[in-house]
Order: sequence, then C-alpha cells, then structure tokens
Amino acid sequence: LDNQLKDMMSSLSKNPQRGILVALGDRSKQHPLLTARHFSHMAVLLQQDGTARKRLLALDKQRGRTHASMPGFVVAETINGKVKLRARHWGYSFTELLWMSILDILLYLPKEVIFHNCSIQMGLCEVFATYIRLIAIQRTLQGDGNTARIKQKFTSILAAFRDFNPSAWNIWIKDKISDVDEWGEVGYVLAWNGIDLVAPADLPPDSANN
Repeated sequence: LDNQLKDMMSSLSKNPQRGILVALGDRSKQHPLLTARHFSHMAVLLQQDGTARKRLLALDKQRGRTHASMPGFVVAETINGKVKLRARHWGYSFTELLWMSILDILLYLPKEVIFHNCSIQMGLCEVFATYIRLIAIQRTLQGDGNTARIKQKFTSILAAFRDFNPSAWNIWIKDKISDVDEWGEVGYVLAWNGIDLVAPADLPPDSANN
C-alpha cells in the first residue's frame, strides 16, 4: 500500500488527471498516516515539475502547463556568432493541475495528522517551501495571475497550520527556505507575496526580490 501511494503520486505528476486525484484522495482519507510519510516525495515531484525543460507545445497544452519568462533575451557568443537566448530557470513554468492536486491531497488529511509535529519532521515544510518559491518566482516574472488559484488554496492551508499548531508555526515562519535563504525569513517572504498571515511590523520593502 505504501508503494502504491508513491506510485500513484508519481503517475499524477506525469499525467495529472481527475481520476488519479480522486483515487489518491480516497487512499489519503483511508490512510492519512501513510500519506504523510510521502510529504518529501510530494516536494520532489513539485521540484521536478518546476524544472526548466524543452517546450513541447502540444504536450504542454494537453497537460495545462503554464509558462512565464523575463522580458528580453540573453546574448551568447558561439562559433557561428552571437545568438539570442531566453533564460529559463526553475519556477518559470509549471503544471497548475499538479500543484492544485497536491494541495487537494493535503486537504484530505485530518488536521491532527497533517499539522502534527511528526508530519512537519517528515517533510511537510519542504512542500510548503516549494509552493512559496513558485509563487515568489512567478511574482518576479509578473506572473501573479498564473498562481492565483494555487495561492488562494495554499493560503487557506497555511492559515489552518497557524491556528492548529501555533508553536510549530511560529518556529517555521522564523526559519529560512533552503537554497534561497537570502530571501529572509519565511514570514517575510509570505508577506512580500501577499499572504497576510504574519504581517511583520517592520517588513523591509522587496525583501524577497533578490
């Protein structure tokens, strides 16, 4: 059953479909503790989805993949002269249905399970950090609208986290996100992205825009 859950999550990441999500939802309701064991795997799947890749327009359209980019081009020197390239980094493109589906799976779990201290140690905050990175990067690309639905659902989950386990919440918002610790504490990054659950009194302007 443990491997089945993991395989279903991997299938969802490769081909997001309502049927797979419904099946995963049923399993998550029946076995919430087993699902919580796969938080780190969820984070890995999201990381992989946000990785820059060659655009296949037909497949991207079928999957509902969203793309954003910085304006302008980068000029590179080659043996054939100068060429214009468009820079693409992590978070520039993503599959909205997958990111929404992972949030739905989290919502299937009882609060006593998802926000328990053990669940946090099993990788829940890794999942949260990946969502924050995506939302922040899309904002820097002026793609706020691309993540509007994700952000709304994600915010509701964070609010439940804050209310259900305030001690763990207070520790987490003072932490920093791995790989982008220059953005500052989680609480500042949330506020910069318009997720007003912390509202630090002395939020520095553009604290996450680095």
